[in-house]
Amino acid sequence: MPGTKQVLIDADALVGLINQNDALHSRCLQILGFLSKNNHSTIIHPPTILEAATALSRGIKRPDLAKQLLADYSQLEPVVLPSEIFSKLISVYDPTVTTKNTPFDYFLLAYEKLKQIDVIFSFDLFYKKHGLTLAEKLLV
Repeated sequence: MPGTKQVLIDADALVGLINQNDALHSRCLQILGFLSKNNHSTIIHPPTILEAATALSRGIKRPDLAKQLLADYSQLEPVVLPSEIFSKLISVYDPTVTTKNTPFDYFLLAYEKLKQIDVIFSFDLFYKKHGLTLAEKLLV
């Protein structure tokens, strides 16, 4: 049964959930518990899983957690991307604004705009600046 609200999941949330040593781990568990308890449906794109696995493997130096993450989501039903996702990505991606935000961040933003999703499970203020609600704000 679909949840009352769709919530897009970002890679930082996946990293925080799987890595017990992550500074956001307990907050991630609390947010996930809230989303589950309140029957919100979550959307996790395969590229998000790869982004999180890359961060775990390369950035955090935990390839074991990267493999665990890949295994945990190996049976996930892939989200079908809208055919216009890349044309929307090109329309929202502005490489002159900042080098901090990657094309991947804009990919999620483009998906959100196409699907009219207004909540993202992320801690990146980039999304808030673009009008999304960070999932943690739902707890307040």
